[in-house]
Amino acid sequence: MSFRGRLISFFAAIVVIPMATVMFLLFQVAESARVGQADAVLRQALRASLTEYETATTELATKSDAAATDVDLANAIRDGDQVLVEAALRSLAERNEFVWAAALDSHGKLIVEVGEDDPVGAVEVGIAETGGGLLGSIQTASMTAEDLSAELRKITKLDLVLSQGQRTLAKSRDVGTPDFTGADGAIDTKYGTRAFRAVEARLASPVADVRLALFSPVDGDSLVISSPTILAGVAVFFVLAVILVLTVIRSLQGQVSEMLSAAKRVGSGDFSRQVPVHGKDELASLAHEFNHMSGRLEEQIGAISRQRSELNRSVERIGEALAQGLNRQAVLGIMVETAMAACEATHGQFVHHGDETLRAEGRASEPTPDLLHVMAEVERAALQHACTIEGSGGDNHALSHLLLSEDGRRVLGVMTLGRPGRPFVGSDRARVEYLLSKAAVSIANIGHVQRVSVQAKTDELTGLANNRHFREWMGGEVRRAGRFGHELSLMLIDVDNFKQVNDSRGHLQGDDVLRVLGRILASHARQVDMPARYGGEEFAVALPETGVDGAREFAERIREAIEMALVPSISGGEPIAVTASIGVATLPSDAEDVNGLIAAADGALYSAKRAGKNRVAVARSEVPVA
Repeated sequence: MSFRGRLISFFAAIVVIPMATVMFLLFQVAESARVGQADAVLRQALRASLTEYETATTELATKSDAAATDVDLANAIRDGDQVLVEAALRSLAERNEFVWAAALDSHGKLIVEVGEDDPVGAVEVGIAETGGGLLGSIQTASMTAEDLSAELRKITKLDLVLSQGQRTLAKSRDVGTPDFTGADGAIDTKYGTRAFRAVEARLASPVADVRLALFSPVDGDSLVISSPTILAGVAVFFVLAVILVLTVIRSLQGQVSEMLSAAKRVGSGDFSRQVPVHGKDELASLAHEFNHMSGRLEEQIGAISRQRSELNRSVERIGEALAQGLNRQAVLGIMVETAMAACEATHGQFVHHGDETLRAEGRASEPTPDLLHVMAEVERAALQHACTIEGSGGDNHALSHLLLSEDGRRVLGVMTLGRPGRPFVGSDRARVEYLLSKAAVSIANIGHVQRVSVQAKTDELTGLANNRHFREWMGGEVRRAGRFGHELSLMLIDVDNFKQVNDSRGHLQGDDVLRVLGRILASHARQVDMPARYGGEEFAVALPETGVDGAREFAERIREAIEMALVPSISGGEPIAVTASIGVATLPSDAEDVNGLIAAADGALYSAKRAGKNRVAVARSEVPVA
């Protein structure tokens, strides 16, 4: 019997069943629809609520990232001034429309909090210290529990309760407190005479989690339950229907069960088994089409999964590129991973030859020795012939492309990609060529920025720190010394009779004298010290955690080294001997701040000059030390 014939028999059996059976089915559908409709409303409302909450916390996180860079707040936390911290926090809360904000120190201890009670959706952002490390953090919230309750009520049109632990934060009205323990989805609950379906979700926050409960009423009784007579009649006709259709069901049960099992397997993501095809009727054709559909669905899900993974990785690479914009090693690593993804390579490596040799490697899986051998051979050929090379060895394939300088004259590096199974084609070469052309610009820009950064802090003639960088460094070191109770000494050094050297030997000879003094200071300074060219023929050396006695001894060693040094004459005559006068001052005994310390050392320097030069004078000392 064909499937069509069995369907005709099945519907013939249905026809003999009285209309009451049809009514029964409709009543049953209506009975389950009451709960299903309530659950659908709850699901839609819960999605809308979570979307609204996520949008609010995302916007809050953006504002909080900006607030964490506030200089006034950072300075107040650094100085430990609770009043200034509160003032800065209130100002930030007002500008950014925070309903609540709190500042914490680097140990997570609360300093001060301002704003409304019962904030929800709070986020926490770290406050970075200028020199590195974590100064503290700021917690912010843009809404209270009542604000969120009113907004979600407006969106969902449902009753709701916001709670934290055992405490109720806000509710639209008194609908009781159902127990969701062990629940997986919506639950039934009652308040008074009314029945509700309720669902609960967690509103995550780094500061404190809040639980949201939504309630949808389930009104009315089932028509079947409200009329016992109808129920009895339906039961009788149901028995008759079972007897009439049992034979038809048996004939269909086997194939339908197979189709149902297959549908469940596909629904759970299992595409390993197909539906058996029996005969050539319509059910057999349906099974065949189902198997075809399952195969196509498996392919599409796999493609979507790969695309999603690649999209996530692309987003990560973009974020890493932005975060590591001035880090050559990081840029090279991101470039290798991007090239591998673009060309579907399983292994990639890059070698860069510049100021230093840098290497970056990426792998989607562990490469075989054969693949590494092919990659090495292709890389060698590319460097030897100075061009792009593709090569294969057995089932392993490699592509090697050179990174050239912006003018195209120098080889800066070489990238090599490898994969088994498929040779590289022209489109792969084009992608790698494009990536490397952009990488050359990026690497060159990093070099430019780094050189400019060094030049901005360094005296070009002596190679020491310049005056501006020295003063910035001194400001931070004075604050550190005050915070930890350390001493800080400063030496000001002036070359004796330097004008005579310039007038008699010329400015080029004078420059050589300054270079020699710079080398002496750099060679004698400790790693923690800061030698600098202060200006003209004046130099400075800051000595952290060094008292007056240690500074005097160090200054005397510097004076002797300068006195013993001979500067070669650029005209071929006798070498030049120079001396220097040195003034020493110490914080906190001689001054309270940077300007005071410099003034005290400068006064000591002039004391040394007046006492006959080529000597060390200490601030507040009556007799200079020879």
